[in-house]
Amino acid sequence: MRFNKKTAVIAAAGLLAAAGLIYVLQTQGGGVPAAASAPPGAPAVPVAKVVMREIAPAAEFTGHLAAPDTVELRAQVSGPIIRVSVPEGGLVQRGQLLFQIDPRPFQVALDGAQAQLRQAEALLAQAQSDLSRAEQLAPGGAIPVRALENAQSKARQSEAQVAA
Repeated sequence: MRFNKKTAVIAAAGLLAAAGLIYVLQTQGGGVPAAASAPPGAPAVPVAKVVMREIAPAAEFTGHLAAPDTVELRAQVSGPIIRVSVPEGGLVQRGQLLFQIDPRPFQVALDGAQAQLRQAEALLAQAQSDLSRAEQLAPGGAIPVRALENAQSKARQSEAQVAA
């Protein structure tokens, strides 16, 4: 067989076109899929295009945070809390009011103690008056010595009651 020049040029051009097409398909990802060219039984693996871009560096650390100061709350009295002055997790200053306890039971107790004090003071005044009278009457023999001693004892008891 004899080839003429025209046939040889057409054949060479066809080979070049086929080689160019294969090259373009291979470099553009349009070639044979990976799953089709993989041996049978091999799992299909997804692929992604490589793209150049800026990325922000990320870092992960494991650690433990601790506050520089710790606080231990202890109630000095018991009772129902009627107001919380600081939100949970909020910052507080030394001496700042955190909670308010219902003052009514304490006010009742204070009022009762003040009433007992006034009663003891009244009894003391009565005992001192009785003692003063007994001290005036005892030297003349108008009352027995025992009555004077009782008045002195009652006055001392009343003084102790006021002091308590």
